[in-house]
Amino acid sequence: MHEFSMAERIVRTVLDVANSRKASRVVQINLDIGELTFLGHEQLKFGIEVLTKGTISENVKVLISKKKAKVKCPKCGYDGHVKYLGKEIHSMVPIPILSCPKCGSSEAAVVEGNQCTVRSIKVQAAAD
Repeated sequence: MHEFSMAERIVRTVLDVANSRKASRVVQINLDIGELTFLGHEQLKFGIEVLTKGTISENVKVLISKKKAKVKCPKCGYDGHVKYLGKEIHSMVPIPILSCPKCGSSEAAVVEGNQCTVRSIKVQAAAD
């Protein structure tokens, strides 16, 4: 359940930023989550909900934008989206097996779709 550990990192980051800005409340968190992170969106939202109880982020609205996988192939130069077919090497963390959709090379490097990013947060300013 790596969703909970990711939720912890997100909440820690959001609270650090909000506190540094002297916010009274965090209203919204906007996340970009790559399809290759294998994060369950509902589980991640639930983890954030649990971890924000009793903080200035309690009842925060979490919006998730899903990012498609994108690769760059050193053999043919292809730079674009790749269809993820759900096949992966099973280990502690699933590792996707991807190939270049143009030439079939297995050397294609993932350039997007494997990140989880806090794109922005919306806060309410503290009344002075």
